Amino acid sequence: MPSLPMFILDRIGPLRNFRPLHRPGERGKLPLAWLISPTPAAIGFAVRTTAAALLALVIALWMELDDPQWAAMTVWIVAQGSRGESLSKARWRLVGTAIGVVMSITLISAFNQNAWLFFPILSIWVGTCCTMATLVRNFRSYALVLAGYTTAIIAIGAIPHPENVFMTAMSRASYIVLGIVCEGTLAGLFAHNLAETARRNMRDKLRTALSNVSTSVSSLLAGDEEALVRSRAMFGPLISINDQIEFSEVEMGPHGHEGDHARAALAAVSVLLSRGLGMAVRLQYVQTDQPAFRETAAHVSEFLTTVPNRLDSDESVQELLHDLQLLRAECHQRVVDALSQEIDTAFDDNPANDTDIPALLDGRILHNALDELLGELEQAIREYDASQHFIRGDHFHFRLQAHVDKREAIYNGVRAMVAITAAGLVWECTAWPAGLGFITFVAIVCGLFATRENPVVASSQFMIGGIWAAIVSFFLVFLVLPTQADYEMLVGTLALPMIAGGLAARNAGTALHSAAYTL
Repeated sequence: MPSLPMFILDRIGPLRNFRPLHRPGERGKLPLAWLISPTPAAIGFAVRTTAAALLALVIALWMELDDPQWAAMTVWIVAQGSRGESLSKARWRLVGTAIGVVMSITLISAFNQNAWLFFPILSIWVGTCCTMATLVRNFRSYALVLAGYTTAIIAIGAIPHPENVFMTAMSRASYIVLGIVCEGTLAGLFAHNLAETARRNMRDKLRTALSNVSTSVSSLLAGDEEALVRSRAMFGPLISINDQIEFSEVEMGPHGHEGDHARAALAAVSVLLSRGLGMAVRLQYVQTDQPAFRETAAHVSEFLTTVPNRLDSDESVQELLHDLQLLRAECHQRVVDALSQEIDTAFDDNPANDTDIPALLDGRILHNALDELLGELEQAIREYDASQHFIRGDHFHFRLQAHVDKREAIYNGVRAMVAITAAGLVWECTAWPAGLGFITFVAIVCGLFATRENPVVASSQFMIGGIWAAIVSFFLVFLVLPTQADYEMLVGTLALPMIAGGLAARNAGTALHSAAYTL
């Protein structure tokens, strides 16, 4: 009979190869993997942001500010995964805060003792900010919604003592500046070779986009039916990369027009993917036999599979462009050949040849479309190459025109107006002692989620994060914090819950929960 330790080891051995069940093609992942085994990038973000938030909190306490928590909250609001995102968000947060400070003083001064002039005008202002925020992108949108709910925070906070509205506004602005400075300082200490890293990240993202789309178009030309579904899902990541280019430009500091060339390359890649999808759909409806096109398409498909490995060096890019021009010349020759045969057939009196004209016309159309597809690829490669170098005397500018949904923008503004007006009516009718805080958070939630595609889901996840924060805060407030006597113990107590919130912020499934939890 084996000994007990050997028996246990025999039983544990098979468990080493155990993996959770999951769908085919998906990687098995534990529900709390973001907390149990986080990535190094997530750990770095969580520790860095926690240190910045606690530093801002300690400085605010040392300065004996009346609401020191706002300094730490600002750190978590501003902190982003990349340095460029943090700098851009901090910059636009300052702009939104300045606008909010001016508007809050204006509203309180104009409607000091008139609640039912104040609340409708406040709701119209916040609704206008939400409407305008829907029409722009990135952190410009954030600055507009911030201007709306900063006005609400300061103005509503000054209602009990409207004569102190200026000091309230300056106090809130001081917290925000303190939080931004602390976050920027800590993030700067961890950012080495920022400009070079930004250039490398932009190059890697462009190369990945160009490689993935080239491989996808190759599969489409080869007749892969599943590639049609996979290719449609690539447009979302392409839009995300376009947003990231702006942040890379912020990280690069003074630079040339590399970002403009990168955006132009990304636009060409998007058109290339669209032409590939159009080509796949067109091939499904071609009724004539096209042996010449199948041969050319096979050459192009084979060439596209080599693109990812040939984008690493300048010499490879030039060879790639040379081979690409040879393929375009082949397409041109096929078009000329088909056109010549059509002319010969048109002047031939043999009626049997009339059936060849549709096939020749289809072949000419297909080869012309393939040439245009290769033209977009050539444009993408040239702009990709130009985005990797500083070009002296370059004055190239390129901006992608984003889709603007004015109807959705108006809907978002009206929803915010109705919500804030209703919250003011509840407070006015019930005289709820905490009603002002309730209206403030209504304005904050309306601003945070005004531009979301599905604000109901976003606000629900935000509420769940708030519940988790209340649970953790219960134990801190009633069991731990009363025993604190100095800053060191306070920092040690708050560090672990904050780090957990930072790890959750870097996980896509818990990012919205973390937004409420860290605040």
